[in-house]
Amino acid sequence: MKGKALRPQDAQKLIFDTYLNHYFDLLFPDPQNLEQTLVLAVSNNVSSARIFDIRLASLATRAKVDYLVTYNIKDFLGIASLNCAVPEKILEMLA
Repeated sequence: MKGKALRPQDAQKLIFDTYLNHYFDLLFPDPQNLEQTLVLAVSNNVSSARIFDIRLASLATRAKVDYLVTYNIKDFLGIASLNCAVPEKILEMLA
């Protein structure tokens, strides 16, 4: 992880202010997401830890999210219709 580490109190406030107040939706994989992940992994010759990035990208694109928030934007380059942003950028947009 890059960026400034959050203190436990800051993390608690962030989670309450975003997820628990329903500012953001929580997404969970379903069987179709897992099938799409496997198809993408095979068709793109993805292996090892990269498959977890593909799973997240699949979940985000199927849910039509506005942004996937990550410090690892480079891991998601080239995935069609997926906008990525670092957390600081999202916080700026929300301010």
